[in-house]
Amino acid sequence: MEKNLAVKQKLLEAAENLILSEGHDKVTVRALARATGYTFPLLYHYYKDLNALFYELRFKMIDDVVKSLLSIDKTLASKDPVDALTFEFQNYVHYFFKEPNRFRFFFFYPFKAPEDNSEYDALEVKFQGMWQDAFGQLVSQGYLTFDEIPMLAKTLIAATHGLMMLSFSANGQYDEAAIQNEISNMIHYLLR
Repeated sequence: MEKNLAVKQKLLEAAENLILSEGHDKVTVRALARATGYTFPLLYHYYKDLNALFYELRFKMIDDVVKSLLSIDKTLASKDPVDALTFEFQNYVHYFFKEPNRFRFFFFYPFKAPEDNSEYDALEVKFQGMWQDAFGQLVSQGYLTFDEIPMLAKTLIAATHGLMMLSFSANGQYDEAAIQNEISNMIHYLLR
């Protein structure tokens, strides 16, 4: 059993390294075999197909993003809740500009959830919890109500992802500084 976990871990690590260095579109069963030293049919012993491996890897990689963003020193943020929210979103953008292939993997790969899989729902709750802290100060200081958080969060997250998609899709219209400026303007417009 322990050996099985070690093999799965090695496959996941190899896939993640390939994704981050070359992009998800370069990950094949044969590329994983070369990277791990295993025979390529071994993947099918552990995963139905490459999508199943990617789906499992996605959870680990999202968890890594959440941990990284939660580890940012919040004392650097302004005491003003609007500026603090801007700080959170700008760090989110900065994270993905350091790791654009991670962003492309999350948003350009067409994930298909395995049947009877509720892991994503639990992960979504964890991810939303990360944003609750950022929006909580806005509620406590009267900028919005608790019921308004989901709509504002969805609006800002969708706008942020849209701007990054334009940048990472080779459009070149937006760089990191331009996106961070747009986010700052958007947040201040919506909350002032």
